[in-house]
Amino acid sequence: MGVVFARDKDVLGLDVEELLSGTPTPLSLPVPESKVNDLLNEAILRYASYFGKPYGFDKEQGGALVQDLFPIKKNEVEQISSSSKVELEMHTETAFHPKAPRYVVLFCLRGDPAAGTTFSCLSHIMEGLKQDEIEILNKRSFITSVDKSFLDEGERDRKVKKQVINKRGTKMTYDKTAMRGTTPEAQQALDKFTKLVQKNKDTIYLETGEIVVIDNWNTAHGRTQFTSRYDGTDRWIKRVMVSNEKPFGRIVWYPNELYYLFPPKSKNG
Repeated sequence: MGVVFARDKDVLGLDVEELLSGTPTPLSLPVPESKVNDLLNEAILRYASYFGKPYGFDKEQGGALVQDLFPIKKNEVEQISSSSKVELEMHTETAFHPKAPRYVVLFCLRGDPAAGTTFSCLSHIMEGLKQDEIEILNKRSFITSVDKSFLDEGERDRKVKKQVINKRGTKMTYDKTAMRGTTPEAQQALDKFTKLVQKNKDTIYLETGEIVVIDNWNTAHGRTQFTSRYDGTDRWIKRVMVSNEKPFGRIVWYPNELYYLFPPKSKNG
């Protein structure tokens, strides 16, 4: 699929610009509770549910089904979504995790003309690969580290073995900054893959009310560098991760490589 675009008024029946009038972009997490924020969260969750089951990671924003992304000053040069002074390098979402989302839904509440969402589709990348390179990239000869956003409480980082693409060339796992080959030939194939990711990169500039759905299994994405003002007018994105697996709920990550799925708690506990 690659990417799908939509507008707030077309698919949500909302006018985001009007709703957010007078509401500043937050400076830190969590986002203050409000009826407007609840309304926006409910609307994007309904839309995301057309693509599968929204879910959250326990170690990322407390397992929130809707994650708020905006510049945070202490993170401005980090390779995480709340940075701004550096380019967010190309990656598939949560490349280290066995339960990486099928789709990533980005809902732009407040745009920035300098902040571009970059993406590169696997079908175009595959056209530049030789058969022997495809075979190497299909092996579990690559390691990637845990996303920094999962290590906020001093958890131990670790290395996870991965393959970059599957045999059919329909699914990829990739992170430019965190992934490396475990052998010289694997690293050489990964370097070639990275060059093709960059060569086939496109950029879109999300405006207020626009939604993009990224197929995380065959599309790497990132973000350009931009300047944050920290004055309430900065870029603000809501992100929903979507799985086509059941059950619906949060995924808890444990450093000892145990993974569990469980449904969210009911209001009655």
